[in-house]
Amino acid sequence: MKCIHNGMMTDTPPDTCQGVVFLEPSDVVTNPQTQFSQETFSMVLGALLFAFIAGHVIGRVLRLMGKA
Repeated sequence: MKCIHNGMMTDTPPDTCQGVVFLEPSDVVTNPQTQFSQETFSMVLGALLFAFIAGHVIGRVLRLMGKA
């Protein structure tokens, strides 16, 4: 990580940096055991889509019932 303070770039630790801290590619370490699960993504996306559509339909029905 690099700290930029008063236009100077230093290797000051982030907790003592008084300027802006920039991450470098070597600072971002990905965990190789963390895998993206397509099945979980599909399930969550489907549930959110269903909730959105169901909420929209229920809102329309209640709006129509209020006008009657």
